[in-house]
Amino acid sequence: MIETPRPWSNGGMTPARLLLALGLLVLACEPESASAPAPAPAGPKYEPMMSKELVAPAAKGLVLGVATEKDVTAAFGAGEVVKDKSLGGTAQVEYGEAKAMQIVLPAKDDVLGGEAWLVPDASGEPRLSRLAISVKTPGTCKWIDENVGKHEAAKKRPGSNRVFGKNGEYTAGNHDGTIPVGIECHTVTRDGVAQENLDVSLEAGGGRSMRVNKNP
Repeated sequence: MIETPRPWSNGGMTPARLLLALGLLVLACEPESASAPAPAPAGPKYEPMMSKELVAPAAKGLVLGVATEKDVTAAFGAGEVVKDKSLGGTAQVEYGEAKAMQIVLPAKDDVLGGEAWLVPDASGEPRLSRLAISVKTPGTCKWIDENVGKHEAAKKRPGSNRVFGKNGEYTAGNHDGTIPVGIECHTVTRDGVAQENLDVSLEAGGGRSMRVNKNP
């Protein structure tokens, strides 16, 4: 007896198995790039990155984005401390677009006064975002010019048309270069006495905009 081969006979494969094999072959031939998402573009790098070597002596080693409330009060003491409700206070306090706390710095040693602003990091720990102090001993602005101003990157900020490198104003980056930092130091005269005003600030989000409402 001679058996006529069936039309779908193909090495013992049924039509369903043949279709499955073809489907797997097509998937295997697809390039990986077709399914892999494109990497996100890297943001600008702000330099020079802040470290203790770029902190003026008058700022007592406090690095933006790193120093805590304890570090600030240990260095300068503390006058009035105003915290946002979200941080356990009774007021509305904002720095840029973030909830914050403000520490009023009293006169101490060469410091005539000032203020510190702290914003919680990802873990909820408030970290220094702005330090503004007035000092009676000359030399801070010269130190800024010589130690920050020597970096070419301190004179031009990526994506900004703002002029830096003149009149005591420079740009830098936080400790990992992801957030721009504004550095200003000016000499002024009040009541016939010269003083130097130093302002070092993180400028993410709303920049240096600050708000305190003690009776929300």
